[in-house]
Amino acid sequence: EVLSQLAAQGLFSEGEIERDSRQAERTLSGAGAMMAALGVGNPSPTAGQRDAYQEFLNRGYSHEMILLAAEAARKEGRNTPAALRTVLERWSREGADSLQKAEEAEARYLEHLALAREILERMGLGRRPNPGEVMEISLQREEQGLETELLYLAAEQAQGAKYPWRLYLKILDGWQKAGIRTARAAREAGEKR
Repeated sequence: EVLSQLAAQGLFSEGEIERDSRQAERTLSGAGAMMAALGVGNPSPTAGQRDAYQEFLNRGYSHEMILLAAEAARKEGRNTPAALRTVLERWSREGADSLQKAEEAEARYLEHLALAREILERMGLGRRPNPGEVMEISLQREEQGLETELLYLAAEQAQGAKYPWRLYLKILDGWQKAGIRTARAAREAGEKR
């Protein structure tokens, strides 16, 4: 049975079997560290978790970067390899290919997450922002150059609507089309109207 399994994996020589065994031990150890960083009480990894860890390595992420992403996912209240994958993909979109860049990307994300929470709260929504909302707010601030106070003003004006997030986006879109980028300009335009 063992020989059949080795043959099915394409392992025929002693050297190949030893290399595969060492790799399996490294994967087991790394996956255990990953699960511990995710905050799982019993970090003995399942086959799926070992496969996920190996997938991350195959994609070019270092062990240290995987652990940093696991800690970031845990801080968000999520403790699965899928949540860790989301963090790594978010960093990849920002070109974070080193620990330092990943830490910087995570700091920006946490800043935008806090802003998104504040905006949803000003809309009257008592829930956690989803990743799409955080990304949208990030784009509004970073790429569109909208002032934070303008985002707050739009959120306050959307409060009480049946779909406050949609109204918030519609308000901001209208202001952008009018060339408005600050809360002061929005208030002045409102007074003129």
